[in-house]
Amino acid sequence: MYVLGGSPLERAAKGAGLVNAGHAPMAVFTGSPQNELLLAFGIDSCEAGLGASIALRSGLSPERLVILRDGTSTKEEADAIRAHAVGIGADTVIVVSTEFHTLRVSRVMRKAMKGSGITVIVRAARSQRYDADRWWESEEGLIMVNNECMKHLYYAIKH
Repeated sequence: MYVLGGSPLERAAKGAGLVNAGHAPMAVFTGSPQNELLLAFGIDSCEAGLGASIALRSGLSPERLVILRDGTSTKEEADAIRAHAVGIGADTVIVVSTEFHTLRVSRVMRKAMKGSGITVIVRAARSQRYDADRWWESEEGLIMVNNECMKHLYYAIKH
C-alpha cells in the first residue's frame, strides 16, 4: 500500500488502519516536499516522514512502514510508486489519497502502471477539514473543489 504525501492526518491514519486490518502487509509513505510550517520551527521533515509519524501514532508498527522520500506531485509520486512496486515484484497496489483526489489519482496511477502488469486500487481517506458530502458549505471545501478542478485540467493538458 502507498500513502500519498499531503494531508497526512487523514491519509496516514487511513493507511495505518488498512494495514492493521490486513489489507496490505506494509504501508509505503511517499512525498519529498518539506512542510513549510515545520521548517519555520526548525523541524526538517518530508511529507513521507510526516505520514509515517502519524501512522505510528495511529498504531502501525515500525516494521510495517517504509518511507519513500520521492515525489513533489501526484505524477512524480506515481512514477516513484511504479519503480518501487516493480522493484519488489508487486502485482497489486493500494493507493491512499483524500476523497476529492481519487478520480485524478486513479487516472494518474493507472497511466503510470500501464504495461507493468500492476493493478491499482485507490482508497479514499475522509477529510477532517470539510464534509465532502456538503463541500459547498465551507471555505475549505470550496477551495478543495476549485483546486482539484484546476489540477484535472492541468493533468489533462500536461500529462
